[in-house]
Amino acid sequence: MHSNMESLHEKILDLKKTELDLSLQHWYNYELFTWQWWIKFVYIIIPIFLLYKLLDRKRSFEILTYGLMISLMATVIDIAGSDFMIWNYKIRLLPVGIFLVHDTIFIPIISMLLYQYYTSWKAFITANLILSAIGAYIEEPIAVWINIYEPLAWRHTYSFFAFFAMTVICKYITQRLLINKAKYE
Repeated sequence: MHSNMESLHEKILDLKKTELDLSLQHWYNYELFTWQWWIKFVYIIIPIFLLYKLLDRKRSFEILTYGLMISLMATVIDIAGSDFMIWNYKIRLLPVGIFLVHDTIFIPIISMLLYQYYTSWKAFITANLILSAIGAYIEEPIAVWINIYEPLAWRHTYSFFAFFAMTVICKYITQRLLINKAKYE
């Protein structure tokens, strides 16, 4: 039994090495500096600039905490979706960390700005329903059309609910953390 486990483990490692080699070749030959790659690059620059200009510095710890939770949740969801072949990203900014653009920069920063400006629950929910609809029904289909993103066993409506749930859950947790923090000050 032990030798079978070791043999299977070796096969898995060999396949991972092959996948890495093919992935690096694909990125270098077919992704790097394409027009789609430049679109993803711009997706990093604009939100960072917006955050730098618009972030409420007095609430920065609270807003950044919210954004880090969004980033963590989006990254976990994206890793699971890609690993289970529910969706695929055809163009990557870097040959590793395929989720860098959306999960760690674009989604968290846009979400942080909405969190900052829409402080009441009603306004926040309304703003995030609109953001979720834009992400799921406009941004995702455009990403499919320009050959950046490929849903394999996924529907845009699932993204709508995932985006919305993520923002509400993270706001709730952030608000609870603030309440608990205030108790001990």
